[in-house]
Amino acid sequence: MHFTEVTIPGGFARAGSWGRSLWARTLCGGDEIFLAEEMSQASPAARATALLERTVALECGSVPASREFCRELSAGDREALLLHLRRLTFGDRMSCVLQCPSCTEKLDLDLSVTSLFVPSYADCAPDREEFISGDGEGRYRVRFRRINGGDLEDLSETVRQDSDVAELSAIERCVIDARDSEGRPAASLPVDALRRLAPLLAEMDPQAELILEAECPACGENFSQTLDALQYLQAEMVQSLDRLYGEIHQLASHYHWSEAEILSVPAERRRRYLAMIAGAGRTL
Repeated sequence: MHFTEVTIPGGFARAGSWGRSLWARTLCGGDEIFLAEEMSQASPAARATALLERTVALECGSVPASREFCRELSAGDREALLLHLRRLTFGDRMSCVLQCPSCTEKLDLDLSVTSLFVPSYADCAPDREEFISGDGEGRYRVRFRRINGGDLEDLSETVRQDSDVAELSAIERCVIDARDSEGRPAASLPVDALRRLAPLLAEMDPQAELILEAECPACGENFSQTLDALQYLQAEMVQSLDRLYGEIHQLASHYHWSEAEILSVPAERRRRYLAMIAGAGRTL
């Protein structure tokens, strides 16, 4: 399969150096069925990890990314990779439907995937240290890291039950070390200190949350909506699943390929073969 070099904004440590380049391949029919059927009951974070493990390599097709590697990537880097997969498979143009929260009017929005990538982070350090105020006069020196895929996976059940608790738990998991004003280790940070860490984590990994800004043409309300790259990509793939089975039937009938062979062919090439079959039929 053909792999394309892509860049992620944060990066990763490998062999004593820091890298931002990975290799990704176009999604094929096997990936579509894998997400829609085999991973249908998994959490979104687990689906993202499984998809990245199937489609991303550390070197051009020769060193596949492991599950652990995909879990350790920051939330923003995973979001960037999912956008790259969407761009490589379906092209740069994305059509979104937003709904105004005030009047419920629906708004069609055309986007360029390329415009959704943020620049590479100037500070690529894996962690950061800040002084955070806590309850009353409490002040803590906190060293923390970005939220990663493992955090998102492990807290997926908590998210379903209570998103506020899940957010605080994710922040707490990112604390590497915390010390009070006397330099003594803090067993845990108070809730208000954890909440003050939230904007710092967002600042550290801006690719993690893609926010679309729009103005409602009906009522003039300005509003924003979060774009989830995996949710969008999976919706596109599920919508085309019936068509995929029809394409498998046509290609198997004409070329006598097995289902496994057809599912390994990228969507773009599948459609070229189908166009050739249709062209041959018209000629006859």
